[in-house]
Amino acid sequence: MNQEIDLDGDDLWKVMESMFEQKGLVKHHINSYNAFIDHGIQEIIDQQGNIDPDIEGFEIELGDFRLGEPKIKEASGAKKPLTPHEARIRDLTYSAPIYLEMSPVLDGQKKTSIELKIGEVPIMLKSNKCLLEGKDDEELINHNEDPKDPGGYFIVNGTERVIIALENLASNYALIEKDDKRNKYVAKVFSERHGYRGFIQVQRRKDGKLYVTMPGVQGRVGIVTVMRSLGLEEDKEIVDRSLNFMERMLIKN
Repeated sequence: MNQEIDLDGDDLWKVMESMFEQKGLVKHHINSYNAFIDHGIQEIIDQQGNIDPDIEGFEIELGDFRLGEPKIKEASGAKKPLTPHEARIRDLTYSAPIYLEMSPVLDGQKKTSIELKIGEVPIMLKSNKCLLEGKDDEELINHNEDPKDPGGYFIVNGTERVIIALENLASNYALIEKDDKRNKYVAKVFSERHGYRGFIQVQRRKDGKLYVTMPGVQGRVGIVTVMRSLGLEEDKEIVDRSLNFMERMLIKN
């Protein structure tokens, strides 16, 4: 049984403060990064499947990936763990090597698998792969870290970098809104095909006509002209498509 709870302003602030105390301001960044490392990279590799080097009867089968630990190689050749503090003071990138299992397949026969280093992945501070993860305040201080530092950022060439979340339109999905001041409706879409992404906007003006703005074309173009250029020749088909689009733009008298 669902029960509605009415909260006043003070109650809402208490809920928000409780969320900040339990989750913090950057927990969503850390959770997103952990999900990418734990599942996202492997999913991308699985989607790729095999690599075809364009050699008859030969292909490379991709397997599991493995992320190493942040380390630094000294001039002497010795390797040791790299801490975020050392990355800051030595202008280094706090990152870890990524290894991928590859198996050559010759004429359908899978050969011995090998593990190769394919690059480096920046490590987010306080993530599952960070050397600071799970450390108590005393251990953090011993690593020259502020116990109050929430993490959720990267260190690139000694500089702290943070990812800023931006809201944007999904490709090939129309967003329709009404401009009350100008009494018009606007449909916006980022049209994407074969790697090219262009912003297209359809407006319904006061005169009731639909106009389109698109990349590479100066000014507005009538929607009838656009539809004819897309191959629609019959007037009835153009009218039907236009009316259907106007209905989708939520036009109300």
